[in-house]
Amino acid sequence: PISYIGYNDTQYTLVELGTHNGESGEWTFSDGSRRTGAKIRHIFCGTSTASVQVSQQKIVARGVVAFPEAPPPRWHIGNSGHFQHYATNIQNEKHELLKLETLLGYREFLKYREFNQDLAPLCKAILANRELNPQLRREVLLDLARTSAGPDNATAARAYSLLLKDLPITSPLWTPLMCEFSEFAMLQQQDIPLAEAILQQLLTELGPEHWRVISLRLDLALLKNELNKASQLTAKLNQ
Repeated sequence: PISYIGYNDTQYTLVELGTHNGESGEWTFSDGSRRTGAKIRHIFCGTSTASVQVSQQKIVARGVVAFPEAPPPRWHIGNSGHFQHYATNIQNEKHELLKLETLLGYREFLKYREFNQDLAPLCKAILANRELNPQLRREVLLDLARTSAGPDNATAARAYSLLLKDLPITSPLWTPLMCEFSEFAMLQQQDIPLAEAILQQLLTELGPEHWRVISLRLDLALLKNELNKASQLTAKLNQ
């Protein structure tokens, strides 16, 4: 064990393993992780004993990673260097191979940094898992939308669309998330037809006099350079 970070009742432990002869091996862990090298590092979520297998051509060794009673040096998630060191190890994993439990543990860790773009590939791997329940799927879609906005607007737009497609209009989250999607379409993507389509749905549900609708219509008017209309909507908003 190299170090550990405790966060949200979970212990994340960075462990280094190496082959006895110093030559490269193929490592396979019970949480789905697969690594290659003479020395590799892996982050375990929790302290349950994990199985490990390492192979060199036809030679295979199997064993377990057991966590000692005396923990390794404690690192702190609030330390940017410590956090980034763990985040880099998480990025280096083949996310599509990891079990859902590990993916969700890594997601919780990376969410410590707000709008962390490293979350996007992890979210895609989580969403590909059939064991995901609808509520968690919506939460992960929202993570994907927010962390992809900017670097990958197409992915963000698809994530917002899928999220809102599955979200009932009766949900208290529907209106604020529709507004968020509208703001993304206007301010980030500058996609006027998409913004108008979203705004039309909001107008149908909330009515033309709702302050959210007026505010979004103002943003859209400014985007379209309709200054007279923007002035009228500003006055209406300030009434």
